Amino acid sequence: MVRYLIKTVETYRVDTEDEVASFIEELKSNSSYDLVSYKSKRKEKKEKGEVIDTWCQVQVVKEIDDEVYPVNCICYGLKDGAKCGGASSEALDSYRDSESCKCEFDE
Repeated sequence: MVRYLIKTVETYRVDTEDEVASFIEELKSNSSYDLVSYKSKRKEKKEKGEVIDTWCQVQVVKEIDDEVYPVNCICYGLKDGAKCGGASSEALDSYRDSESCKCEFDE
């Protein structure tokens, strides 16, 4: 069975609002997914009524592949959830035979 990762929702902790802005720009520049949406909010940790820590929580939604016509299967045999790209040889070059793609394709 071939499985396709379509969309992810990720939550990050970022120290400052300035860093949030640069982080979002960094995410937008990545061509391996489309950044569908993002939001951030300021968080505080209080102890005995006093603020002891502040940070920003950033939530991003990434569209990895098209749901109707997906092209990148997720291969559980590859390290770190790497994509095999339809079992292309380029994607498998750096893996030993025992770690190669376990997907089944009609070619």
